[in-house]
Amino acid sequence: MANIPLVKKGIQCKVGNGLKTLFWQDVWCAEIPLANMFPDLYTMSRSKFGLVKDFMIGEGNMTSWNLHTRAVNNDWEVDNVIQMFVVLQNYQKGDSNDQWIWTWEKKQCLHC
Repeated sequence: MANIPLVKKGIQCKVGNGLKTLFWQDVWCAEIPLANMFPDLYTMSRSKFGLVKDFMIGEGNMTSWNLHTRAVNNDWEVDNVIQMFVVLQNYQKGDSNDQWIWTWEKKQCLHC
């Protein structure tokens, strides 16, 4: 069981429809979970274990995001939200299932 954290570091999700990927907890759009990358926004979140699909609002080829946080009142909070949107800007809602990828060897997908 001691190797579970090590194994988790080698897994990343390629998001399709966002039905199997946790927005804050899983590694899917950066090298670490968003909860670790943006701890202040994670603390403010009302949906700490929500799926990517719950945060993603997609229409056509446009995707926007609802972070499910309390009101953002401070300049530093606004800066964090902007930084997060920069990280999220290249992700679009897809129709395919999410795929888990082992990142330490040749790319191999594990379908959920």
